[in-house]
Amino acid sequence: MNQMTTLPRLEIIPDNAPFSEGQRLWLNGFLVGMLGLDGTTPLSPEQNSSVLGPSGDGDDGEAPWHDQTMPITERMKLAEGRPLRRRMMAAMAQQDCGQCGYNCHDYSEAIAGKAEARLNLCVPGGKETARMLKALHEELEKAPASSPSLAPAVAATAAAGEPGRSRDNPIAATFVSRRLLNKAGSEKETWHIDFDLSAPGLDYVVGDSFGIFARNEAGLVDQIIAMLGASHLTVHRIPCLNCSRSSQAARSARKRAPWRKARIPMGTPRRWT
Repeated sequence: MNQMTTLPRLEIIPDNAPFSEGQRLWLNGFLVGMLGLDGTTPLSPEQNSSVLGPSGDGDDGEAPWHDQTMPITERMKLAEGRPLRRRMMAAMAQQDCGQCGYNCHDYSEAIAGKAEARLNLCVPGGKETARMLKALHEELEKAPASSPSLAPAVAATAAAGEPGRSRDNPIAATFVSRRLLNKAGSEKETWHIDFDLSAPGLDYVVGDSFGIFARNEAGLVDQIIAMLGASHLTVHRIPCLNCSRSSQAARSARKRAPWRKARIPMGTPRRWT
């Protein structure tokens, strides 16, 4: 029987280095192999670069365009040369408002990962964001069918499918109270609103976005319609409440859209628009 000779272990990383035992063993083995200290052929500079270089699509993860005051033209200029998914993020309004059901980063990752097909969800970005996303999406359609760099996008949007984490999968929460934060005489109207999230088990921390889909009690709405003697299919015209303000902006708004229309179909949540 041949007896295998155990090679002495080379210690490059000292014991007092700020690493755990497992990390120190891994680094020792990696450096010994890379430098060829165990008698093997050391890696070439090109091989070292491929091992030590950035993974995925080579993006550094920085987002210098993440500034809501920056025009979209400047944001897209800062994103030049970046992967498609990062340029899609630069096209967003950078407010992380949550109206699309994501933050700006996750929305772009969802589109690039083909987990989200809607390109017009960025409300603050408006038409210019939608047009830019459409142009970038055309590049995505021309790309190869499978791309490893887009795989993390699916994992990044997995949480969006959980109850309460997406506009497409809402949960019911109980309205508790509200209080006005502005002092008397203020032109602004800002409310502090409390919701009870204990029943649905949804967590909320400072900085999170919270979308609300208000719903009226169907039975109560039917009673009101019956008292008014109206049909549930009648189109009602409601005056624009903001048009009563004596300002040039309000007068212009009155000329553009003096009325708002609302249709109340039977058997569906009632909501004024």
